[in-house]
Amino acid sequence: MKNILKIYIESFGHTGKGVGRINGKVVFADYALPKEEIVVRIIRERKNYIETEAVDILKPSAFRVKPVCPYYRLCGGCQLQHSAYEYQLTLKKDVFHNLFKRMIGYDIEDVDIVPSIDKFFYRKRAKFECFNDNWAFHKRNSDKMININRCYILDKQLNEYISKNRCRKGEIAVDDKNMVNGKNMLLDLSGVSSGLNIIYTKDVFRQVNRYINIKLINEIRSVLINNGASSILEFFSGIGNFTIPILECGMSVVAMEIDKDAILVLKNSAQRLRLDKKLKVKRVDLYKNITIKGNYSAVLLDPPRGGAAVLMKNILELLPELILYISCEPSTLLRDVKILLGRYDIKKVRLFDMFPQTYHFETLMVLSKR
Repeated sequence: MKNILKIYIESFGHTGKGVGRINGKVVFADYALPKEEIVVRIIRERKNYIETEAVDILKPSAFRVKPVCPYYRLCGGCQLQHSAYEYQLTLKKDVFHNLFKRMIGYDIEDVDIVPSIDKFFYRKRAKFECFNDNWAFHKRNSDKMININRCYILDKQLNEYISKNRCRKGEIAVDDKNMVNGKNMLLDLSGVSSGLNIIYTKDVFRQVNRYINIKLINEIRSVLINNGASSILEFFSGIGNFTIPILECGMSVVAMEIDKDAILVLKNSAQRLRLDKKLKVKRVDLYKNITIKGNYSAVLLDPPRGGAAVLMKNILELLPELILYISCEPSTLLRDVKILLGRYDIKKVRLFDMFPQTYHFETLMVLSKR
């Protein structure tokens, strides 16, 4: 058939696809792993590349496994259930290395990745659709819906909720007390410090993987403490996931955020925990050109997937000793960091597997002033 090809998968792309070549054109293949020989079906062909999906595995990878989810090839939520978990970590490290070399211009030493203790049933929130009055997700690469009655990356309490309740469109979230869509929900940070927590409302952002979130917070606190940081400027502070633990160390924080609901959560939590004396919160649109003054030991930022290119000018004007950049999208992280490299050196990079079974991961990059 004309739309069927046989290819060898050479590498792994940063959107979770195997990468091969045919007749000089790059071929991206869903559900493929490096060193596999596969048969693919063409989904669409562009000028410089072809998008495909694997339909037959002629020579499988030693790391290929059978996906546990019956919706796996229909649903768009996961991309790596066909890979053993340990190999998923290797693929993510390879993706970061390849992007770094291509965007920064040189290779970086081996980068550590922190594995998730929960490979499945970790996700604390998800957006649902309703289709024929049943819980549904979008089909892969489509606006059409697929009905589901169980999701293997959702928290078990969320799965129990959808099994017992009628479908409702929108985000469904569970907190760290197993409360689903409560008025006041708990983010338990006792893994950072005893008694530390944030009370939040369901519609604000929180990290989806509790275990990895604690690991990331502890890493950030350790970096700040070991470098003697005392005054922190935090961009995209949200509900205070990093702010509250930093304040608890005795550091002062100026937190900037646009979401007024998240700001209210942060202020209330800081007051309740008696950490508000060293906190200043400013409601700022961080995607507009702004003027920032002050002297800070460190700048901490955790922007959305689109990155924070507009803030790089501000950071270069402030010239803090230390920059901690947290990102769920390595390509925009590297784009932004490249702007800083004339005045800063990359001191540390660590990956955190916040999203097992998907191609996504979290990155912490630490930069120090030259």
